Amino acid sequence: MLRRLRDRVFWTPWTPRAATIIAVAICLLGAGIIALSRPSPERAAIIFMSGAAWVGLGAYDRTRETRPMGAIAVIVGLAWFVGRFDDAEHRLLFTIGQVVGLLDVPVATMALITFPVGRFSRSPAALDPSTGRIDPRRARSMRRFVVAIAIWALPLNLWVLFTPEPSTLCNCAGRNMVVADLPVLVGVMQVAQTLAIIVLGVLLVMWFERGVRRRGPLHRDAHTPLRIAVWAMVGAFCSYIVASAIGSDDLTRWASLASKVVFMLVPVLYGFGLFRWTQMEDVAAVALERSPAQGADEVERALRAELRDPGLRIVTPPVPVDHGDPRRTEVRAPDGTVLAVAEHDIRVPDSTLLDRALAWAGRRLAPAGSTDHPDEVAAWRERIGTLTDAELATVELLSRQRTNQQIADEFVLSLGTVQNRVSRIYLRLGLAALTRRERAAVVARLGDLIRAERERRMATDESP
Repeated sequence: MLRRLRDRVFWTPWTPRAATIIAVAICLLGAGIIALSRPSPERAAIIFMSGAAWVGLGAYDRTRETRPMGAIAVIVGLAWFVGRFDDAEHRLLFTIGQVVGLLDVPVATMALITFPVGRFSRSPAALDPSTGRIDPRRARSMRRFVVAIAIWALPLNLWVLFTPEPSTLCNCAGRNMVVADLPVLVGVMQVAQTLAIIVLGVLLVMWFERGVRRRGPLHRDAHTPLRIAVWAMVGAFCSYIVASAIGSDDLTRWASLASKVVFMLVPVLYGFGLFRWTQMEDVAAVALERSPAQGADEVERALRAELRDPGLRIVTPPVPVDHGDPRRTEVRAPDGTVLAVAEHDIRVPDSTLLDRALAWAGRRLAPAGSTDHPDEVAAWRERIGTLTDAELATVELLSRQRTNQQIADEFVLSLGTVQNRVSRIYLRLGLAALTRRERAAVVARLGDLIRAERERRMATDESP
């Protein structure tokens, strides 16, 4: 039960309708929570947009990808909204807000250091450069780092469970308030908090920059917006602590506002980084498809240019390759014949671009007249056979490059109904993890098999 729920939340793509309902519900909840504290219009707008930006980013990503990053972003937005109960006058609501108030930070940190997938086990920061494989110890260290941030955040607020009146908690220095009328504790807590945030900030930058360095030049460019976000987060928290240490109410208020503005900009920069990632991979894949390269030398030069890997080599005739080797991959023809071996930079665990590029190389190096491997054709025919008649009619139109709106008009259906049907089709065909362009290319290639299956069913229905 719990495993099925986890899969539905983190792995199975959400339908557009479900994503919209979840995003709207969380944003309405956030608007209600903000209304309870009656902040100024400017502050209320910033707080709401910060949470809504995370929720919107996550909900959109979950309709397109099977990675858990989208669900993580939605959780960040939800924690941000619930944490705003810390301005409420009611004791229970205030306590809930204080306890949850900083838990959005560790979740947002996880999203940043595992960009763009949201998994420690596939983050380049966990790559061992000597082997090119994910080091489980580094993945566990990253997980412990995020847990440490949560442990740092919780004690700063848990003590409010024992405070009699919320109104006594207005005078604060950062998150450190007078506990049990012992002001001396404030200084100790403040020093501990400052040291902890410095250490955690250094570790955040270290893990993030390590992940950037492990990538190739092509994917490294997609991290520029994320770099700005990481440094902005660290700067905002440091300024908040410094302002609190000085004891200036005006500086603390402005630093608090700045931290909320930064938190609003982080998902925007994150979304731009995701867009850049997908855009650069698609541009490289399209450029290869349009390239007139033929033969090993021309294919090698095209791959070097588009993958930005000057050391890439196409070795012919092929030599034996360890299938776990992260720097050497077989280049196969469409019929499965090994044509060459590609020697390349370390494989990025959260990217499919190299596989797409080498599949292109296999088509260009294959002898004339090569066809799909019989086993592959049988596998596709079996998947197509699982589609319902309505889904089969829909996917046939998709193979003819019809848009969802055109399909809706032809079948006299709502656009949402068609989108949900198309999502189910991609899931049944095993294409949910691909990009939109990749799906379109695969479905177009399967057009003959799709039409053959539909004709077979129509002939079966007409037979007595």
